[in-house]
Amino acid sequence: MVEAIKEPARIKDKRVISALKKVPRHLFVPEREILRAYECSTLPGDGSYEFWSVSDPACVAFMCQSLNLKGQENVLDVGGGSGYHAAILGQLVRKVTSIERISSLVERASKVCTELNYKNIEFKIGDAHNGYKEAAPYDAINIACSTPSIPKELLNQLAPNGRIIIPLENKDGCNLVLIRKLMDRTIKSTILSKASFVPMRSGTA
Repeated sequence: MVEAIKEPARIKDKRVISALKKVPRHLFVPEREILRAYECSTLPGDGSYEFWSVSDPACVAFMCQSLNLKGQENVLDVGGGSGYHAAILGQLVRKVTSIERISSLVERASKVCTELNYKNIEFKIGDAHNGYKEAAPYDAINIACSTPSIPKELLNQLAPNGRIIIPLENKDGCNLVLIRKLMDRTIKSTILSKASFVPMRSGTA
């Protein structure tokens, strides 16, 4: 899987490549999809909630690489889903707080990461729009669900010189965008690629 990802996805960060090799993706996918766990593709979720999936590992790697993580960051993961993206981030930073609106997904992701002894990842039930201010400010925010604009509360929780990666919806579809909050709080954005993500939902379930 990792070798299939590296070149097409432009993954050059050795720490990201190492994280992909360490995290057992088959533990995070639904049981019915376990034989496809190491395919380079998005896998569907299960249960009664249609709006979640297990992200394509190439996309996960590209998003992590784009945040330019060095190892000491405090990171917010928004739209935690299966917990796979948070697990990869956990190999790259000091602390990860992962927010997911569906309580059963939070329970499952937390159980898997506890069993893997990933001690720097904390899973919380919450509305993606609100983030998790108790652990802010964040050096980086990873958003794995699409929205027309960046929720104001997430920008407020980002530290000066912090980065957000987010799928932003537009009239032509969706773009993966890197947002930088400069020291003077000026916001700069860079379009990285086209993207396809489940939409950001309000509330909890």
